[in-house]
Amino acid sequence: MLIIAVVPAAIVGGLLLKQQSDVEANYRIGMLDRLSNTIEQEFDYRFSLLSTSLDVLSRDRLFVQAIDNFFLAGHVSSSLGTLVKNTPLIQAAYLVDDQWSEVESFNGIHGLSSFFKLKDLLTYRLSTNNGKGRQWVFYYNDEDLMPLKFNPTRRGIIIGVPIFQSMTNGLKRTPLGYLIIVVPIKNVINVLRPYLKDGERVVFKNHHSSLMNKKGDMSDIIIAQGKIDQNTPTIHKTINIKLENKYISEPIQYTMKVYMDKYLGENPYINSLKYISLFGVIIILLSLFSGALIYRWIARPLGGLMDVVRAYSRGEYKSSNKQLRFAEFFMVERLIRNMAKTIRAQMADLAATNKELNSAYLEKEQANLQLVNFNDELERKVEEKTLALSRSLLREENRRSMLQSLLSFSHELQSGDIIETVMTQVVFIPNGWLGNEKLYWE
Repeated sequence: MLIIAVVPAAIVGGLLLKQQSDVEANYRIGMLDRLSNTIEQEFDYRFSLLSTSLDVLSRDRLFVQAIDNFFLAGHVSSSLGTLVKNTPLIQAAYLVDDQWSEVESFNGIHGLSSFFKLKDLLTYRLSTNNGKGRQWVFYYNDEDLMPLKFNPTRRGIIIGVPIFQSMTNGLKRTPLGYLIIVVPIKNVINVLRPYLKDGERVVFKNHHSSLMNKKGDMSDIIIAQGKIDQNTPTIHKTINIKLENKYISEPIQYTMKVYMDKYLGENPYINSLKYISLFGVIIILLSLFSGALIYRWIARPLGGLMDVVRAYSRGEYKSSNKQLRFAEFFMVERLIRNMAKTIRAQMADLAATNKELNSAYLEKEQANLQLVNFNDELERKVEEKTLALSRSLLREENRRSMLQSLLSFSHELQSGDIIETVMTQVVFIPNGWLGNEKLYWE
């Protein structure tokens, strides 16, 4: 009964839970795809918006003239401040002349020496690249490009935009200066973090080492909403993206991995299995306990009652000392004892009746024997009488024959020759037919 009741229910429950887990897994995969697409689109959109803003600012004539005109420094400071405040990715901005001397900055460090590393890279890119793009992107790592409070990790992206006297091809030769934009990792994290929930995180990995620093500067940049538990099972999706648009001359490539907890909270499938397992264990324990009680309170007394019944069936009607325990069993025992008394009385009556029948049968056999003897004696006497009558009848027949012969002989004597008649009619009568007398005719 336990197997029939519990096993099918457990199988059906397991199948339903498996189906529920599959639906949950598909739902989580769909959520992961939507999250990955959202993060990718947001990242591309933010940098495209940044590139557009930098292109517009680099074409501002007052901004270009401010490189050589000290009196336009206020316009430059206002433009850089507006750019930083309106663009969440940017934390600091610099304007330098063709000698890489700082003209104006916003949230920057005066007399920055780190630009000397960028100078050679950007000058080389400008001399070798004839593309349509006018913006160059570089990774940086462990560089003092802004105060430490704005970028504690000292890692991020630098965008360099050369500023020309005119954008026509004929005058587009040596840049008058450079617009340097610093995008710290902290700002990238702040922009993308609102799209994440608990149990979700994004990991950025750069494909190449930094050109400014030979360290892998963008590897293992983790964006997460809350605390990360490494032991929690997750699902993830990997996306290879190029940071490129029509303004960027040489796009950079990165790998973005989006991680999501495998379950919304605690695994409902595991919880359900735990509940089913606990329920099954409880049922088994209860069944064992119930089986022990049944054996202790029912099976053993029932076994004693069966022993009593077997003893009665063998004709042993002695009182049993079995502990039957239940009133119903005592009632059954009394009923069996009453049945035994009734059976004994019926057996005694049957024995008496059988004895009488046996006596009557013996008397009947004796009467039949006497009748047979009488019949045999009667048949013997009948045979004797029949034999005597047969002999008497035979003698009478002989006498009649002799009498007829005498009458015929007498008639022939009277009518014919006596001698011839006597000679032809001599009859020899067997000895004994006429007693001891012998008759001889001569």
